[in-house]
Amino acid sequence: MVGFRERTLLTRFGEITIKRRLYKNNNGEYRFLLDDHMNWRPNQSATPSLTSAIVDSATKLSFRKVGEEVEKYTAGVISSSTVHNLLSRVTQEVIDEEKKYHKSWYEDGNIPLPGERKVSILYKVSILYMEADGLWIRLQREAKKYYELKSAIAYEGWERHEDDSYSLLNKKVYCHGDDSIPFWQLAGIHFDKYWDLGSVNLIVLGGDDADWINAGEREMGYCVRQIDGFHLLRSCCRGWERGVEIYTYMRNKGSISGVSISGLCGSFDPQHT
Repeated sequence: MVGFRERTLLTRFGEITIKRRLYKNNNGEYRFLLDDHMNWRPNQSATPSLTSAIVDSATKLSFRKVGEEVEKYTAGVISSSTVHNLLSRVTQEVIDEEKKYHKSWYEDGNIPLPGERKVSILYKVSILYMEADGLWIRLQREAKKYYELKSAIAYEGWERHEDDSYSLLNKKVYCHGDDSIPFWQLAGIHFDKYWDLGSVNLIVLGGDDADWINAGEREMGYCVRQIDGFHLLRSCCRGWERGVEIYTYMRNKGSISGVSISGLCGSFDPQHT
């Protein structure tokens, strides 16, 4: 034992200062056994339980509201600026971990074992469905005014319920926080932790016509790209006067009685495609 060291942590009840023992092993490495036992990482200013509670609130409320609520319930002990710093640190740690994992995979070639789950086989083919979309967020005190938060979901199909509603089977979600690394590379790493993507025969990728979503077809060689129903209908209505009928024609695999596609497209306006 080398001696005692103090550490101050932020809890739900305010700041506490703890004195714990510092140890040194035969290899000259220093360890705080209490920190290891309590899962207190180096340079961590808040306890894991408080951090988890604040992060969970930030996924449901606006940042300003989270800061106000936390400050109110802790009688001002934890201020909005403290909440901001805490969330920023957690976010940066996640991004740094993603960069580290990406470098290990794509630059160093240390490809880990894939996930244990095999995608269900339908009609002798294992199909994994993906959908992607972006959400534009207004930034404050940043060089850019907006940032597009990109996200994707992957699932194995649909389950129909007695009330004719549907739910996705084994849905997994990935959100992208750093544009310095290609979106689909990190999404693939994320999904490969759960599924064995090497056993997938086909990926069906849905979404709007954004370039970064289209890039998924190139990144994943066994991928079929589809425009989702909402954006397909919108494009039909922008390009043709009878866009709704054209959309219905396509969705019915061209089997509308007494209607020809050439007749529907007669009023095509190339400026709106």
